[in-house]
Amino acid sequence: MLWLATENGIARAIVGGNPWGAVSQFGSRASGVYAVLVEPDGRGGERLWVGASGDGLALYEDRRWRFFTERDGLPTSWVRMIQRAPDLEGRDTLWLGFSHGELMRILPGPRFEPVATPWEKSESQAVLHVLARTHDGARELWVAR
Repeated sequence: MLWLATENGIARAIVGGNPWGAVSQFGSRASGVYAVLVEPDGRGGERLWVGASGDGLALYEDRRWRFFTERDGLPTSWVRMIQRAPDLEGRDTLWLGFSHGELMRILPGPRFEPVATPWEKSESQAVLHVLARTHDGARELWVAR
């Protein structure tokens, strides 16, 4: 199965089946879906995280959608990145990047934890990617904006 982020929501393609199917219109009211992450749910299934411009964050798990916005602790509803990478302590972390330069961790629940960053927040400085690496024995976290 292939999941796609589009300007009209989430679509998926199933090999050997219907080539394309709309799964959700989430993200279509603004300017589309910018982030998708599919991961194991720990029980033999999958969970799907979706980030959209203006609609916030969605989680599809156990055959139901859950939606998160500023009311749930997000700094804005303009999600640009969802990515799993280790943090500076080496813990497996699910990261969220936003259009105004904010960076957050997704904790169990889910709950959302802001991450302090050294840069000024502005509309033109979206967080688009994180890269974790170890160099000369020290852990590093690189953030692309």
